[in-house]
Amino acid sequence: MRRIKAAIALFSGFVVALGINVLGASTAGASALSFSCDSSAFCLYENIDYGGGGIGFHPSLHPPGTVVYLQNYNFDNGHDVGNSASSMVNHTGYSVVLYDFCPRDGGIYAAKPHSVDKTLVDNNFNDKASCFTFS
Repeated sequence: MRRIKAAIALFSGFVVALGINVLGASTAGASALSFSCDSSAFCLYENIDYGGGGIGFHPSLHPPGTVVYLQNYNFDNGHDVGNSASSMVNHTGYSVVLYDFCPRDGGIYAAKPHSVDKTLVDNNFNDKASCFTFS
């Protein structure tokens, strides 16, 4: 009986260590940050507070002035990025301009270099970004 209890305890510890959710049980201490933004990237997150899926863009792959159409990309969870971003992190040395309608029509949201915004809701830009440029 002790061996069975020890095996169950070991298995339970293994499941928690891997972060496996069994029968709705949650693992304590899980990070709120779902996607880790590279230190030289501009990142968008699907939900406020950097939750849901995430995606990073590097200025070296998207030179300043180049329009990046977000409908061509998916968050790391497979969901569409276009018109679905709710928070952002800008670790680049560039300003980033998000546009509501593309090509560059409609409203804009400007992110300063090395800035973060945990909710685009406050700026009336939640789920509106269609494209962006580094500038």
